[in-house]
Amino acid sequence: MISMARKLSEENKLYFYQLIATHYGIGKQVFLPKIEELFKEDNIFPEDLGFDDFRALLEACSDIINLTDFKGNRSYATLVQDQRFDDALAQAQSDSTPAKGGGKPWKHRKAAILKPQKPKQARQKKTAEKKFEAKLEEQPKPAKAEASKQPETKAEIPQQSEESQPTEPEPQETEPKSEAPEAPAAETAEVEGVQVTAEITEPQSEPATEASEQSEQEPEPKPEPEAKSEPVKAEAADKEKEEETSQTQKLGKDRVFTLDEILAMPSESQKKPEKGPAESREEASEEGKDALPAEVPDYIVHKAPTSHSLKEQDLKEQKRIEKAPTTAEPRVSSSLPTSFLRGVHCKDELLNMVSQLMPIDCNLLQVLEEDWQAARAAGTIEGTRSRVSFPLRFLHEDGTTQIRLTIQRSVQPISGKHWYLALVDGNDGTHPLKQDFGLEGMPESNQGAWTALQTTPNPHAKSPQQRFTEFASFEGWDTMLSNLSDMAEDESWYATALKTPDTVYPMLREYLTTTFVRLMAEHKVLENPDHDFAAFNTGLVTDQEEPIYACFTAGGAGPDPYQLSGFCTADEGELGKKFVRTLNPLPEQASYLSAIEEVQPRSDAHLTVNYRTLLLAELDRLPQDFVAPFLRDERVSLALEESCAAGISGQQRAQDVQTVREYICDTPDVFNQLRDALADPMKKSWHRAKRNYRLVLPVYDPIANTVEMLLPVSLKDNTKVATCVHIEKKGSTTYQATGIVSLPEAACLGRIVNPELPAWLK
Repeated sequence: MISMARKLSEENKLYFYQLIATHYGIGKQVFLPKIEELFKEDNIFPEDLGFDDFRALLEACSDIINLTDFKGNRSYATLVQDQRFDDALAQAQSDSTPAKGGGKPWKHRKAAILKPQKPKQARQKKTAEKKFEAKLEEQPKPAKAEASKQPETKAEIPQQSEESQPTEPEPQETEPKSEAPEAPAAETAEVEGVQVTAEITEPQSEPATEASEQSEQEPEPKPEPEAKSEPVKAEAADKEKEEETSQTQKLGKDRVFTLDEILAMPSESQKKPEKGPAESREEASEEGKDALPAEVPDYIVHKAPTSHSLKEQDLKEQKRIEKAPTTAEPRVSSSLPTSFLRGVHCKDELLNMVSQLMPIDCNLLQVLEEDWQAARAAGTIEGTRSRVSFPLRFLHEDGTTQIRLTIQRSVQPISGKHWYLALVDGNDGTHPLKQDFGLEGMPESNQGAWTALQTTPNPHAKSPQQRFTEFASFEGWDTMLSNLSDMAEDESWYATALKTPDTVYPMLREYLTTTFVRLMAEHKVLENPDHDFAAFNTGLVTDQEEPIYACFTAGGAGPDPYQLSGFCTADEGELGKKFVRTLNPLPEQASYLSAIEEVQPRSDAHLTVNYRTLLLAELDRLPQDFVAPFLRDERVSLALEESCAAGISGQQRAQDVQTVREYICDTPDVFNQLRDALADPMKKSWHRAKRNYRLVLPVYDPIANTVEMLLPVSLKDNTKVATCVHIEKKGSTTYQATGIVSLPEAACLGRIVNPELPAWLK
């Protein structure tokens, strides 16, 4: 790879000095991610300047920026005052002011002063290098890159065959270089018989172009020696072709093909035009690729972008023009194991790695089985017939992508199992994990707003998503939910605060799966075994107020008894007519409320509050602006601020919250002040709820199969609700506050019970 690193000039450092001083001042410790956000907003990226990350970029400015590391991998940057830079900025500001009078600026001109200059970006060149490096990495052996030997090649290099290459070196240019900028270099490399050229063009002025044209006029090379004899050439060409074919077959042995690559493969009957001598190498390489023993996957779910050769791209584009390919529906191969525990052999080393990613109290084997079944049902399995991967419920440090496990078919059964665990997030077990994940393990993907109602975790409880995937298999969350959203009347199902990496419809998924759990409890999911058919009422309606039903057909993949057929209305379309003929009476919608006491406490009801639970266990759910004024320790205040910062990992956020929690617990005065600040608004809201049943928000707990209440609380502004308190009924006149629920979670939970949300939540 060609190095792009370059030193920062004094003008660049002055620009950074001015940028940081304007936003955060001089001599103040600033959290390093905030500096990164500031640079990104100004379109400054370390990769464009030749640095690995923002820390390396700031270390290059060590004369004006000090980096300090604290425990917990927290880093801070401090801008050090530089009198020379201050004078330069003041001088630049004064020079920008127009001079009075009619003075002549060219008289008494002073020496050039230091001015802030933003670093020039190199994104275009970096992109070309990445493409160049990607093509090199596709080969089994390192390619011989001519660019590494000749870093300053001419823009145009005449193509010559191997037989006609001169045996003597070309004459060196003895004339001094021109002061004008050189023409951009053309970086070439020969990769297994295929010539790869990466050209980088930059706009130049006309004088520079003329100078480069003059510099290109070099003495002509010496006469080339006579070409080799024809038998020698034929023997060399055959040997080279055999080597290329063998290397290409090695390359394709374990390759995973996507649907786009399969469509791009030319058919055997397709006639190829004759190639000229200059294209013989490319043709030989393509013939080797056509002979690959490719495994055609019988299910394609994920279409990851892959790098193709130029010829593959042309064939792909031609097929798209002739006939647009249809998207293959994801389906599960019958050869895959129906049970992870009974069908996949796992080495102790890999199981130990998986256990390190999970919390200490997590049931390892149960999680593997549940996540495998969920991947089968939701269509999130990727790979070929003999090698597939599936996602776990745990996320990487970025909190946006899921950790994946890879299983592979064994040639010989291992302990009676035909599959074995091959990779844990790309690691085959030969290398230890790079970090210690602690007792809490990796962060778990958001399972839904219903988790806010669980005061005591139940390790044996199944989530609504798991209950639904155990009942039926389907094409994928987004595909299924998008069809349902398009069919139902207009409603906002997007909640950015509840986003998950596996769907863009978090609210709609929780609505559908939780409604299914309630209907199962009420025995309203109707089945007709004679016709292998089942259906339930989703509770949603079309624009014409027609109920929407979810229909299923028996014979789903694996242990799932049903396969989702689609959504329909009664007697509309083929599926709707079959639905009416098969089920009589039609399924009813879920019901939640049966008495007024479920939404309005009695006048003589008493509320008990465990403030240690609300202020300590539920600390991360309280609004930041409510807790911050009571913290008198600067270190703790900074930890609270960092816990709410964007881009911070889940593990780091948990550590920051624990720091604040320990401070409040160990400081009685702070705890008492927070308790008093929360008790008064809760008391007022409780008395208002006794008088107005519309104030309380009823919600459904799918684990306990009970209807609970959410009490809105205004903390700082009496006219605005800041958060909700979860209220559980313990007796006829006794209620208990057990937790804090955020407003986005409250909206998601309330929509399940009633489409009309209270005014304070809208």
